[in-house]
Amino acid sequence: MIVLACISAVSVFAFCTPSRFKTAYFLLLSVLLSAIYFFFAPPPEYDLFRYYQLLGSLKDVAFGDLFSSANYNKLLEQLQGTSKAFVAYAFVITRIPVARLLPVVTGILVYGISAFKITRMGKDMKASEFAVSAAFVAMLMLVDFRSVSTIRNMLAYALIAFIAYEDLVRNANKVYCAVLYFVVCQIHMTGALFVVIRLLVLACKLLPRWVVYAATALGFVFLPMIQGLLSHFTFIPYVDQLLYKTVRYILRYQEGIATYEPKRVFIFALYIAALFTIYHVCRKRGLLGKEYRQYNDFFCLTVFFTLGCFLQYDLFTRNTQLIILLSAPYLLALFNYYGPQLVGIGQRKVVSTAVVFACCFLLAAFVFNYHAFYEPMNQYFVFS
Repeated sequence: MIVLACISAVSVFAFCTPSRFKTAYFLLLSVLLSAIYFFFAPPPEYDLFRYYQLLGSLKDVAFGDLFSSANYNKLLEQLQGTSKAFVAYAFVITRIPVARLLPVVTGILVYGISAFKITRMGKDMKASEFAVSAAFVAMLMLVDFRSVSTIRNMLAYALIAFIAYEDLVRNANKVYCAVLYFVVCQIHMTGALFVVIRLLVLACKLLPRWVVYAATALGFVFLPMIQGLLSHFTFIPYVDQLLYKTVRYILRYQEGIATYEPKRVFIFALYIAALFTIYHVCRKRGLLGKEYRQYNDFFCLTVFFTLGCFLQYDLFTRNTQLIILLSAPYLLALFNYYGPQLVGIGQRKVVSTAVVFACCFLLAAFVFNYHAFYEPMNQYFVFS
C-alpha cells in the first residue's frame, strides 16, 4: 500500500503541473517519489543489500587508494560486473554520512532522466500538456519500483533510453553520444550489449529487417561462441576486453524461468506484449515521423533480443525495464492522439481493438505486479 500510495499521489500532482515549468516539476516529483527508498531496509536477496555492504567496504578507503589492486579486487569479489566508474559513484555516496541515500539518489537520476526525456519529446512532437503528463505518469506506473534498487542496471537503462532518443531521433552530436555510450558501459556490463544493438541498427539499412531481427532474437545462443572467439583473438584491446567481460557476466545466469519467480516473468511478458502492440499501432497510424525509423529499429531489436533470452531469467526481467523506458515516445504519441477525447474535447476517434487489449494488458500487469511484489515490500519499510 505504501508504494502504491506514493505513486498515486505523485501521479495526481503530475497532471497539475504548469506547462511553463513542467520539467522542473517532474524533477521535483521524481525527488519526492524516490525519497521513499530512504525508509526501505532490503532483505539479503535484494541487490541493494549487497550495495550497502559495498558502501561499508568503501567507508574507510581513501580516494587515492580506491583503485589499488588489493582494494579494487576485493570490491570485484563483492560485486561481480562492477566498474571503476560505479565504484567512484558509490565512493561519493559514502562521503554522505547516510548510506540509505544511495537508492534515493539513484531513483532521482532514473526518474529524472526519464522525465527530462519525456518533456523534450513532448516539445519535439508538439504534444499536448495532457499527453506529456500522462506519459510521465505511465512511466512511473510501469517502471518496476523494486527494480530501481538494482542501482547499476536502472542507471544504465535510463541513460540508454535517453541516448537512443538523442542519437537516433534528434541526431545529436556523435562525439557527445559516444561519450554517453562509453559512460553506460562503465556503469554496467550490459551497457556494451546495447551498444552492439545500436550498431545492429545500421545493419537494418543493409539487410532485410526480419533477418536482423531474427539474428538478434537468437543472439543469446551465440554468446558462448562469441566468448570463445574473444578469448582467442584480439581486435581492439579495450573493446575486446569489455565485450568478453560482458559476455562472461551474462553467461553466469543459466537458470530456467521456473527457478526464479515465474509470476514475474509472466507479468513482464504482458508488459512486452502490450508495449509492442502500442508501438505497432503508432507505426501503422503514422503517429510518429520518419525521424523515428532508426529508434523503432533499436526498440524492436531490444524486444527481440529480450524475447530470445526468455529462459534467462535475470536478463529477461531486467531488460523488460529498458523496453518500458524505450516505449516512452509510443505512449506519448498514443496519449497525444487519443488524449482530447479522453478529457471530453476534440473530434471523437475510433479506438482500435489492439489499443484496448494493450491497455488492458498493461493494467492487468500492473495489478498483478502490485499484488505479487509491491505488497510484500511493505514489510521492509522502516519509519522509526
